[in-house]
Amino acid sequence: MSKADTQSSKYLGNQSKSSKYLGQIEKTYQSFFDAPKTMLMVSRETNIERASICRYCAKFRKDNELYFICFGLCPISKNRAGFYTTNSRIFKELTAKSN
Repeated sequence: MSKADTQSSKYLGNQSKSSKYLGQIEKTYQSFFDAPKTMLMVSRETNIERASICRYCAKFRKDNELYFICFGLCPISKNRAGFYTTNSRIFKELTAKSN
């Protein structure tokens, strides 16, 4: 069982920095874990500024914990945007279907 399948991550339950910052990272990670979403969708869902979401996504990508799914139309902005997930099982299922 992979770490994403059990929702364990170094971003969940970490107590090394301020609680506001950690709470935002945990909310962002969990929001992307539940279903593939755009950064704007996560921002609206969690009430975290989009700039912060982008910064957290950069951290997730650096640690190989964020997976790009596809480009599509964002239901909020109606513009082309990337959909991402932190759930490796969702990523594997969707990439297996496209092959």
